[in-house]
Amino acid sequence: MVKSKLQPTASLDEITLGRYLIHLYQNKILILLPVIIFSVIGVIYSLSIPNEYRSDIVLVPTESDSGGSLSSLASKFGGVASLAGISLGSQESNTTTIALKTLESRAFIAYFIDKYELAVPLMGVEKWDSKENKLIYDTEIYNPESKKWIRDVSYPYTIEPSEAELYEVFRERMSVYQDEETGFVSVGFSYYSPILAQEYLQNLVKELNVWVGQRVDAETNRRIEHLKGQIKLNNIAELNAVFYELLTEEYKSKLLYQLGDSFAFKTLDPATLPQFKNSPKRALICIAFAIMGFVIGAIIASFRKMK
Repeated sequence: MVKSKLQPTASLDEITLGRYLIHLYQNKILILLPVIIFSVIGVIYSLSIPNEYRSDIVLVPTESDSGGSLSSLASKFGGVASLAGISLGSQESNTTTIALKTLESRAFIAYFIDKYELAVPLMGVEKWDSKENKLIYDTEIYNPESKKWIRDVSYPYTIEPSEAELYEVFRERMSVYQDEETGFVSVGFSYYSPILAQEYLQNLVKELNVWVGQRVDAETNRRIEHLKGQIKLNNIAELNAVFYELLTEEYKSKLLYQLGDSFAFKTLDPATLPQFKNSPKRALICIAFAIMGFVIGAIIASFRKMK
């Protein structure tokens, strides 16, 4: 008895689904119309988005002899160095960590944008003319003739982009990834012009090495002066011998900084000159709009009375 009651219910569900599919087919014109409309909108919208090109570079942390020597000294004289107020951690790992954090820091990015005058390229440009190889300005935001910002914004934004706003735009264009196994660092930068994307990325790595090198060198100078002071104050020959050995390694580190231009990272794979666009994905945009049109058409057709 229970079985006979359940069978009609299952049959009714199948009939209802079948009738609904037939109903959609009978209203295929009503469904097809929004699909076509939304597909056309998707094509127009995707074509209105300017092409962007992505340049990538692969970096390897600089391995210095000084860093290894300091690490070996840390195992032997770490306790003595701590008493003298000197830290002998792994310089290589510390430098790499500092460099990665610096690369994404507000202070460094603001400095980079200011030095290379990237405020207008970041926020005042609409697209890139590949035939003329020049940037096309967004005249509703920036006037290239008067070289003034004219965008209409409300609080908390200002007519001229702030440092915080420029930082956010720059970070959206930059990507940083470090392989945990190899330690290699991949940095990418996207922009309207493939030539400028490559140029900006090259300059970014160059300035990063200079920035980190200057700060590590300043810390090295501080340790050197501190060691010199400890040598003058100390009368124990054995302890001074340790200080002199530490001082020698600090001078080696300073010399390596002065001789090289890749203090934090060496380039393993140079910044690429992208040939093909990275975005937008126009095919996916058009498909998404077509699906949206189908869903809307199906909903509209569902409200029509089934025959």
